[in-house]
Amino acid sequence: MNTVLVVTDADWVREEVVGALARRGLDTITTSDGRAVVSICEDEAPELIVCDSQVGSNGVVSVCRAVRSAEAQGDIPPVRFLALLDRRPDVFLARRADADAWLVKPYEPAALRWTVDVLLADEEWDEDALDAEMRGDSAEASAQFDVGEPVADEESGDDESDDGADDGADAAEGRADET
Repeated sequence: MNTVLVVTDADWVREEVVGALARRGLDTITTSDGRAVVSICEDEAPELIVCDSQVGSNGVVSVCRAVRSAEAQGDIPPVRFLALLDRRPDVFLARRADADAWLVKPYEPAALRWTVDVLLADEEWDEDALDAEMRGDSAEASAQFDVGEPVADEESGDDESDDGADDGADAAEGRADET
């Protein structure tokens, strides 16, 4: 069973992320203290960290750098890192901090689920493939990441590739045009 550490002090972010991960059958650990992340990683060894852009007095950059430093020192095993950013210009910071992936809020729940699937499959995440997936071109995205067939939605029995992602593509393209 994969374990995901969710780092946020915003209740709505915690509920949204934990809810999306629960639909995937993933175990979650949550913390609202960015300074505790490395210690939690030492004790729990999560496969993925999902970190909000600002957690108390710590930002996603400092949390990610602390994790990468602990990995380099051999204090914790390698862990994938997903940054939830408040604004598009923060992508630069996520890259500099060596985050494996990032999503700019507001993001589509399907984008979160797909990104988590790619990271937990230990594949390289790419914004272009995410955009292709959100446009409904899942063949292109799946071929790049070899993530296989879409998982059936447990509640409705529908494939997630048909969960309204096309509706979100226009919004995602609109946000991309704004930058």
